[in-house]
Amino acid sequence: EGRGGRGVNLLATSFGGRVVYAALKELVRLQDIWDSSGLDVGGGEDKNLVDCNDGTSFVLAREPSSIVSNVVILGTPTHVKRGKWKEIREGVVAGRIVNCHSHHDIVLKYLFQYRRKLGSVAHAGEVVGSGGIGVEGVEDIDCGALGLVEEHEDWGKNVREIMNAVGMLD
Repeated sequence: EGRGGRGVNLLATSFGGRVVYAALKELVRLQDIWDSSGLDVGGGEDKNLVDCNDGTSFVLAREPSSIVSNVVILGTPTHVKRGKWKEIREGVVAGRIVNCHSHHDIVLKYLFQYRRKLGSVAHAGEVVGSGGIGVEGVEDIDCGALGLVEEHEDWGKNVREIMNAVGMLD
């Protein structure tokens, strides 16, 4: 939780973007539970206890949609699933979602093509980190066109420049 109850900003490169994406999908799931269960901010442990129907339970201390302010992912190796990104955009991120991609990142393109040929990945469309997501409210920034990413290693090397280019270092 951010200072004073404000949400956090999430920044991730490469496989870290997959972790952020998984966490955002989980927040969508928890927000659905929150909305359908009549949970309340400040409801306390007794009121905000969630039963997972698998013998486990947990307490939601705050509404899941209040946790994340902004998300910036750089060169994320996952397939575009527009429906999931729309749920994330509408449900759990209060501010900006920025997908930084580059068509020059051949590691992402060829890694997924190779895995597809091996049969470990079904064809599911374009890879988030090498193309846009294409969902309203998700900003797709082509860092290759900006001259910031020519290869996969550039994501980590140029984080400051990329964050400045997308207006997140103000």
